Amino acid sequence: MKKDSHGKQFSAPMSDAVREQLLQEQDECTFIWQGKNDALGTIMSFVWAEGCVWLTTNDQRPRVSAVRKTGRASVVISSAGTTLGDSRCISLSGVCTVLDDAQTRRWFFPLFCQKLLPDNIKAQATMCDLLDREGQVILCVKPDKITAYDGDALMRKLEAQ
Repeated sequence: MKKDSHGKQFSAPMSDAVREQLLQEQDECTFIWQGKNDALGTIMSFVWAEGCVWLTTNDQRPRVSAVRKTGRASVVISSAGTTLGDSRCISLSGVCTVLDDAQTRRWFFPLFCQKLLPDNIKAQATMCDLLDREGQVILCVKPDKITAYDGDALMRKLEAQ
């Protein structure tokens, strides 16, 4: 076996269209931050808008204080559960800002609730009311590095060889 066996022949780029579709369809990601001693992560719901990953949580969570210290976070988004199947994922890292201003809350909470509860307008309104409270913050990850894996494109590439 060649030394570079996991190099270029085992990769295939994800098209911009597939990447955008995945970011729009998926509503769950792994959010990763740097803790005191180790990197830590948790599953969170998100919205992709304005070229950023937007999430929300309570300001008492350790991830919020960690992000306030480092100003950075990473996000991993899988295609599992989407119309794209299970063989694609995106990893991104970038500047993470903690927001709690009224202007951001006004547009983000309705969009977030619509994404999570697309078929239930009443539940969207109830969830927005629950989120719009003191201590609820919005995390915005503006990616400066994006790595994508497209297993379907890889299989097509290998089959064509």
